[in-house]
Amino acid sequence: MKKLLVHVFLFVSFALSAQNKQEKISISFTNNTKKEIFSILEKKTNYTFFYVDAWLDETVLTDIFKNVSIAIILDKILDNTSLNYSIIENHKIIITQGNLLHKSLYEETEMTISSLKTATPIYIETDSNEENNAISIGKESKDHQQENYTLKGFIKSQQNNTPVEGVVVLERDKNISVTTDKNGAFTIVLPFGKNKIETLLLGFKTSVKKLIVFGNGTLNIKIAEEAEMLDELIITTKKENNIKEVIAGITQINIEEIKNIPQVLGERDILKIATTLPGITSAGEGAEGVNVRGGKVDQNLFLLDESVLYNPAHFLGLFSAINPFTTSDLKVYKGNIPAEYGGRISAVFDITTKDASTTEFKGEASIGAVTSNISIEIPILKEKSGLLLAARSTYSNWILKSLNDKSLNNSSASFYDIIAKYNHTFNEKNTVRITGYHSNDNFRIASDTTNTYGNTLASINWSHKFNDKNHGNVILASSNYAFNINYDGTGNNNFDLKYTINEISGK
Repeated sequence: MKKLLVHVFLFVSFALSAQNKQEKISISFTNNTKKEIFSILEKKTNYTFFYVDAWLDETVLTDIFKNVSIAIILDKILDNTSLNYSIIENHKIIITQGNLLHKSLYEETEMTISSLKTATPIYIETDSNEENNAISIGKESKDHQQENYTLKGFIKSQQNNTPVEGVVVLERDKNISVTTDKNGAFTIVLPFGKNKIETLLLGFKTSVKKLIVFGNGTLNIKIAEEAEMLDELIITTKKENNIKEVIAGITQINIEEIKNIPQVLGERDILKIATTLPGITSAGEGAEGVNVRGGKVDQNLFLLDESVLYNPAHFLGLFSAINPFTTSDLKVYKGNIPAEYGGRISAVFDITTKDASTTEFKGEASIGAVTSNISIEIPILKEKSGLLLAARSTYSNWILKSLNDKSLNNSSASFYDIIAKYNHTFNEKNTVRITGYHSNDNFRIASDTTNTYGNTLASINWSHKFNDKNHGNVILASSNYAFNINYDGTGNNNFDLKYTINEISGK
């Protein structure tokens, strides 16, 4: 009669056996499977078998037994298999996978040889998930136990069934590991009882097997390949930046990308960022401008929305005259300079002011150690036009007057700059941008000489799109630069030196 074995394995301590009281049995069978033999024994004896059908293979056996115990018959039937048996009271025979059945259920403890000697039982419950089920290796014996047993096997690829070389077979808790050879074979020595081995190899999924080692045995493992998933890489660009010509030595600085760079006295300085590029160096402390590839300061051309900016620095080069809140990008031509920029010897710094938002009101402000800055964007006609306004100033005069130094009491150092830009889109083909800029510096440090200089710029840019491949711009620009050195001395030593340059251009 077929019975279902409950999936609970009971281990170690002492085995119950009624073999001393077993009656003698005579039986013969010809070409019968193990399942059929168990059925014959149940009919001819008072024994009842409990087992799992999946454990019994279809191998047929032929044999004759005369006046022998049930244990002798079962030893012969289950020889060369991983199956074990336990005979308990009331003529019940439990077929198990490798382990012996014991009297009671106990809390789970580590299975070792010492626990066998001290009769400490172990209780292990299997899980319906194959990954969590324990695999029995060898058979548990009542008479002969060793400290360690040898496990052999092969590791192959699940995809093509080929041997996998270099797989690490690891028992992490016991710090035991081996590596497969070129045939995928491995041999590992594991202690008696519970073990958990892992297979590790780059490019393959990690396989974990729970083992109950009762003796020497084999275990073949198939591992699945695993693709390493990388984070996505997004490449973005602007369609209008498609290559139209090859220009050597050009570098573009995106202002949005430099916001995380440490600030100097609360200011994001575009020119200071430019000096980190190859070939560009600062003119030095207390000096205005930059040197590009050995050129002089006055050999560089600075353009702000197509207007010439003659002095791009505030207060002897300590601050840039370019407001970072209003700047869109900066192109630096350090090599071949296109003809449209004229005959400059060293470099061109082409600075573009960003367009104001035409959909929503925006603003940005900052307060630094010596300067403050504010910028606002005002929509004039929704999705048509917008106005950008920005102002920046310093309060260093107040700092100088608060210093406990008489030579600095009459000193002053101040600057400011303001910028306004109006952009209007008439239609898909016509856009007008109008920019105005003014800056002023005034400083006198421990002397009777006052230095004043400033830039005043204005530009109108009309952009027209003829078709998808051709467009044109009409640009009118005006630049004014003036400086004044005033000396207030005694007697007839006073002087006032002024200089002014005006420039009007059309493209």
